[in-house]
Amino acid sequence: MAERDTQEERVEDQLQGGEVQAGGGGGSRNGSSDSRVVEAVNKLCGDLVYTQEKRREDIEARYPRVFGSGTKVDDPQRSVGTVYWEFGYGWDGLIENLAAAIDREIERDPSLAQGDTPFQILQMKEKFGTLRFYYGGGNDRIRGLVDMTENLSGSVCEICGTLGTLCKRKNGSWIKTLCEDCATRMEYEILSEQNPDSSWD
Repeated sequence: MAERDTQEERVEDQLQGGEVQAGGGGGSRNGSSDSRVVEAVNKLCGDLVYTQEKRREDIEARYPRVFGSGTKVDDPQRSVGTVYWEFGYGWDGLIENLAAAIDREIERDPSLAQGDTPFQILQMKEKFGTLRFYYGGGNDRIRGLVDMTENLSGSVCEICGTLGTLCKRKNGSWIKTLCEDCATRMEYEILSEQNPDSSWD
């Protein structure tokens, strides 16, 4: 029993000293240790979101021919500068690769950025579990790149970017492409190809 008290006191000392950032069941005798853990976790989450949003800004800045030269706006509904990123961070790699390919196409054919209908992204969003990339202008090659990226999104987890599959929310009809871990955490279940639930359309 004395050994257990010593371990609990050691954990509490580590929490108060900031040595332990997260965990459960530390045997805290007051709320101050718990609140420090919550504060530390909230700070880590805030830092992660900042990092992800900064990555989106960097992608837009690297490809101004694709995203335009708009400036960052103060609209809380808008994610970064020129277009909406209406999906989880897991698809950012797909968008980055697509932007690089479209940029090369515009460099090859500068007329795509000029004229009555220059290439312009209108919206990027999730719909029925996969990516939708709406744009004006472009050509057949860009159309093929967009179609390929939208199709690929059906096998990439929208949340974490690992291999995913279409999933349906338990007791609901919302569809997302998720990996097994994210699906479990978010209370989704994998849609079976043999017995798909058609009630979600």
